[in-house]
Amino acid sequence: MKDYKKEEIEFEDKIAKNYNNLYHRTRIQKDQIRQYVQYATKKIKKGDKVLDLGCGAASIWYELKNIKDIDLMGVDISPKMIKEAKKLYPKDKFLVADSEKLPFKDESFDVIVCSSVLHHLPKPDKALKEMRRVLKPYGKLIGREPQEDQFVKETSSWISGTIMMLVHMVQRREKPIIETEPPIHEYHQSYKLTKFIKNLALYFVVQDVESVWPISSLFIRIKSTLGGNLILKTDEFLKNYKGTNFFYLAVKNGYGRTEVLSYINSYLRTLKQNGKKTPLKFVKRLIWLTVILDLILPRKI
Repeated sequence: MKDYKKEEIEFEDKIAKNYNNLYHRTRIQKDQIRQYVQYATKKIKKGDKVLDLGCGAASIWYELKNIKDIDLMGVDISPKMIKEAKKLYPKDKFLVADSEKLPFKDESFDVIVCSSVLHHLPKPDKALKEMRRVLKPYGKLIGREPQEDQFVKETSSWISGTIMMLVHMVQRREKPIIETEPPIHEYHQSYKLTKFIKNLALYFVVQDVESVWPISSLFIRIKSTLGGNLILKTDEFLKNYKGTNFFYLAVKNGYGRTEVLSYINSYLRTLKQNGKKTPLKFVKRLIWLTVILDLILPRKI
């Protein structure tokens, strides 16, 4: 297999200076960032330590910084992306880091924001394990990824053909500069939603998935503000249809000795309140079993 990391870094380094202008400056691009960060904001609380994993050139940083009273850290595998991020926000915390081997202690973060990162990885499981490791118990992973099973691909060929003709019309009229991404590896693609959720559930408790942007991603580089607004309104009209992307919220299980024993304590308290006799032998057995299993079972996956 190709050295995908080397090729990914070379590509990202190459476009780092112009990355935000290419991918995060049009009306639709900005609105999509806003929607994603709004989704994340609902799950982030005051005082949280938040890791922006795959932050690029601080591409969504200007929206993340609007979340008050949180401790932000950004990491990316590309040294030049991090260099650009530091130029934009010299007082903030950025670090070159590999998502498959993060330079942080266990349980360092309350929240990880992972915006369109996993589909770049041949083996996202490695990154998921690392994210699980550095998240605190009940820590949150809030991400977005491109979706393979989408409205445009599954609708009538006449409808999908019409939409693509509109895309070509916009491109011919506006002639946008499009940076072609190299075919780094066979995994550099969109996800089947059910398959992604099934794999994510091996490491986290999946709490929410939301399919978004039925057509706006196809027009993402349209320069016209009015045109962008009209397309975003069309997205709202099609909001019940499958999107080209999806948001997800997953939570790290905190199940351990402390949680089990707290349940036992609640059980004993309930028995006492109801004036019922405590089955001491059984309770002692549960406590003993909990302590022993906690000692002998692996603590990480």
